[in-house]
Amino acid sequence: MKKQLLHTVALLLCSVSVAFSQYEDNLRMVTGPLNKTVNHAIDLNNSSRSMTCQDTLSYPFYKEVLLGTPTYYTLETSRVNNDAVSQMFYATTPGVQVKGAEVYVANSANGVATAVVRAQVFSVNASNNPIGVALASGTVTVSSTTGGFYYINFPTPITVTSNYAIVVDVTNTGGVFNMYFNDIAVGQSYDEDLSRFRSSLAAFGSNGNWIPFTSVTGYTQTLDFEPLVGPIVSYNIATTGTVTPTTACLGQPVIMNNTTSSPYLSNRMYNMNVFETYFNLSANDSTYVWAPDGTDLTNLIW
Repeated sequence: MKKQLLHTVALLLCSVSVAFSQYEDNLRMVTGPLNKTVNHAIDLNNSSRSMTCQDTLSYPFYKEVLLGTPTYYTLETSRVNNDAVSQMFYATTPGVQVKGAEVYVANSANGVATAVVRAQVFSVNASNNPIGVALASGTVTVSSTTGGFYYINFPTPITVTSNYAIVVDVTNTGGVFNMYFNDIAVGQSYDEDLSRFRSSLAAFGSNGNWIPFTSVTGYTQTLDFEPLVGPIVSYNIATTGTVTPTTACLGQPVIMNNTTSSPYLSNRMYNMNVFETYFNLSANDSTYVWAPDGTDLTNLIW
């Protein structure tokens, strides 16, 4: 079967929204106007809280949207040729829980009616190549030939403490799907060597081994292609607030000093603020609100 490598596809992006932090417990992130008032005396004893953050930042997707024109490339990925694509993600101790993956794909007209697309988690070596056996795996059935996001949940979430890869392929006989890639400009300071490709088709020069996209036969430029795939992760954030004074009344100033710690707050693949800062974009501060008694959301401290 003849393959067409990385042909251009334009996507109309009317709007982009990021739901990258859903905080549990009593510290809530909001983006609305500051229109709440503390209107009675409240005991503000110092406290330490632990939050769980579920992050859904689609790193390669937003990288393209914010840095380039919303134009993507597709790669026909087939079962018969043992094709697969890989995207590496940074991790660190004490670990991040990977619950699944999201992929931007479409079924190919050159395959059967549906493609069973699989996402797996692998450890990576120093060259960012997937190694060993799959740590987690899940599938989704794709029939539409129009590109879209699909979400794959793993039966059992796993915790990774070192860099890892999401590997995407197709499992059913005759299955072929189009994997979408971003199109970042050539030779930029933020170009990264995070994605890999594998195929047994001789025309690609892979010979069944993982190779960077810049090593695929026929390329003469260093392009920062990355597949539109991302992990669905959760991680802990520890925070401690010190409040002065400990009892506040209407009209009395309150000072709240907050100490927050998590290795993923400085990881650009999981934190939108760090992502924008890394790519020299304008970062917007979030607005935080504290519900002192944990339940009354009408009396909040900003």
